[in-house]
Amino acid sequence: MTLREYIEIISDIDGYIARGGRLLDLPLQDLSPPQQVLLMGRAAPSAIARFGRFLGAMGEQAPGVTEERARAIWSGTIPPH
Repeated sequence: MTLREYIEIISDIDGYIARGGRLLDLPLQDLSPPQQVLLMGRAAPSAIARFGRFLGAMGEQAPGVTEERARAIWSGTIPPH
């Protein structure tokens, strides 16, 4: 996956899931500082913040998280209105 593809996915993870994408297929490791700058310049702050909440919640889970559990975690990252 290229950085450009990654940024496009982060910008619309719900669309990625709707097209059959799997959350567990996303690279969930830290981005390098230059990659972070690119992400911050191209993705909406709200998308970056939500993905950050997802990564934080995923990090709190035990190893062996299923795709179903990852999607439940993702659903739980919607900010309250």
